Amino acid sequence: MGRNKKVGLDYFPFDTDTFQDIKIRKLIKYQGGKAIPIYTLLLCLIYKNGYYMLWDKELPFIISEQTGFEEAYILEVINTCLSIGLFSKELYKTNNILTSKGIQIRYKEIMSLSKRKSEIVEFSLISSEKISFSSEEIGFSSEESAQRKGNKKKEEIKKEENPFSQAVNFIPIEEFRETVLNNSSRNEECRRALRCSPERLQNLIEEFETEQVAKGNGTNTDQEYRKHFINWSKIKIEKNGSEKEFSGSRYKDLT
Repeated sequence: MGRNKKVGLDYFPFDTDTFQDIKIRKLIKYQGGKAIPIYTLLLCLIYKNGYYMLWDKELPFIISEQTGFEEAYILEVINTCLSIGLFSKELYKTNNILTSKGIQIRYKEIMSLSKRKSEIVEFSLISSEKISFSSEEIGFSSEESAQRKGNKKKEEIKKEENPFSQAVNFIPIEEFRETVLNNSSRNEECRRALRCSPERLQNLIEEFETEQVAKGNGTNTDQEYRKHFINWSKIKIEKNGSEKEFSGSRYKDLT
């Protein structure tokens, strides 16, 4: 009786130009440099399993335990990875799966270099022309395959309970800044709330963006951004006193 073929990897390459990749650069900009070990650890977990992994409610705790970062921050990093394309947002939404086209291509390349036969059937993101092995060669029994299908339905039922699945509408802070500055209704709303001039509002939103990115808070929901920005700005204005440079009657009262 033959042994089950190993589908996980013992290693995966880390390219020397990784930090030139636009997606990695966005991840660092939006979540800070400490997001890299989280993303790398996720890759380790994925490649150890093969070319994808199922979302598990214990995953934030596991990564938190191994990196020392807060679980809430880890959720933000994973969400950002989905938003910028480091993981497939579509497969996460439909199957609670973490993978990507790049991950699957590298998986097949490594398996080929190791002279191991591979098969990407479930959750494939690469074209069928690149798949050269039969479904029997992936190393899963029919019983395991049936069990996985059952588990997928269970995962879909639990999806509503997953706090991460409800956090897919995060936007980068630069998008929020552009909305505040260029959307007339949003701009007026913020100026009325803060009783400030357009010039002062621009200074505040730019300073807010810089501070949030530096703290690793580069993504959030629009609603949370608005609430945080208004509260942050009121504290900043109160701390710095009245805006002397814009104290003319034109901006004396915007309410």
